[in-house]
Amino acid sequence: MASVAPAIPTAPWCNEAYDNAPCVFMSFGECVSKDTKGKRISDGDFAYTKCPSGDPPAFMRRSMVCGRRANEPVVPTRSRNMSGNATCDRIATEWANVLHEERACTSDADCTVVTGDGGCQNVAIAKSALKRKALQTAPCGAPGSGACAGAPAVRCVQGCCALSNGSWGTGEVAYPKPALP
Repeated sequence: MASVAPAIPTAPWCNEAYDNAPCVFMSFGECVSKDTKGKRISDGDFAYTKCPSGDPPAFMRRSMVCGRRANEPVVPTRSRNMSGNATCDRIATEWANVLHEERACTSDADCTVVTGDGGCQNVAIAKSALKRKALQTAPCGAPGSGACAGAPAVRCVQGCCALSNGSWGTGEVAYPKPALP
């Protein structure tokens, strides 16, 4: 007799106040569980999970802020892989502070991926943003990394260009802040 895998429990969709934790919310087209109460998410406070049945609530489907607004300050960021290297820190700061308009989209065709380090560093951006030279170079990779599988597809999710794996494609993103959508 074949064994049946146990059902994976799924929390309900978060309510608009996000005070019914544990709950699940939509982030860049992926379902993420929120395990504690409060308005902020810290690194240990959420994980990708199975989506609850039914469509996400309407407030989760509205457009997101895709990046820094022109009136918000630039947040200096150090390179994940080459911290202390002035060129790599500059590139990391550029990508962490991409303007909303440089990542906003209306369809998958509006988006592209900038790849570097043998396909290990991939960042999603609106095609129109490539006119800015600073965004034509991907963040610095790890010095010892070899070739990677290559760039994932990009898609337009909730009005923002994102990698098909559900991420911005950068290690550190200053905007949007790691807060609930």
